[in-house]
Amino acid sequence: MSFSALIMAGGKATRLNIGVEKPLLKFRGKAIIDYIIEAVSIKEIKSITVAVTQNTPETKAYLETKGINIINTPAMGYVEDLIYAMRKLKPERVLIITGDLPLIRKKDIRYVLKEYLFLDCPSLAVMCGKEIHEKLGMRADIEFDAGIPVGINVIDSRKLDGDECYLAVTNPRFAVNVNYIGDLKTADKVLEEDENASE
Repeated sequence: MSFSALIMAGGKATRLNIGVEKPLLKFRGKAIIDYIIEAVSIKEIKSITVAVTQNTPETKAYLETKGINIINTPAMGYVEDLIYAMRKLKPERVLIITGDLPLIRKKDIRYVLKEYLFLDCPSLAVMCGKEIHEKLGMRADIEFDAGIPVGINVIDSRKLDGDECYLAVTNPRFAVNVNYIGDLKTADKVLEEDENASE
């Protein structure tokens, strides 16, 4: 079973306050958007699209040089831009991921898709526990009873009125989204610990 991937990369990134578009921010010498494109480049995903806005013109230009499919969204807000982008895509199963998750890897995406199929829900939201965020010193903008959204969802766009399931994850790689410049240090620490654990 195949999916499409939609990467949301059109935010203003005002909290970074460094004059660099967030998707192009370098982490260990590589743009964050490149980590995400690499993570979703698996056989289960047949197409990759990046949603950009007027806030991210340099990201758009960068992706065009790489031949990545782009959707220009109206910069009305994350949810509004997501709905706009979904309407532009062919109705199907779509993995949605925000453009600020530098630690997500192919194995993480495969795990999410596997769980989505196992749970057999039209919509899946990936959540991590508040305690993980607090341990890492991360600041969460949104919190639900089910946890803190990590910025990864899987949606069957043919069944938008269907039930939503939640996938609770404990790996700190899912919890690190870059909103503040200090989050890059957190990402580096988590990745270093992850690399040491796998040796």
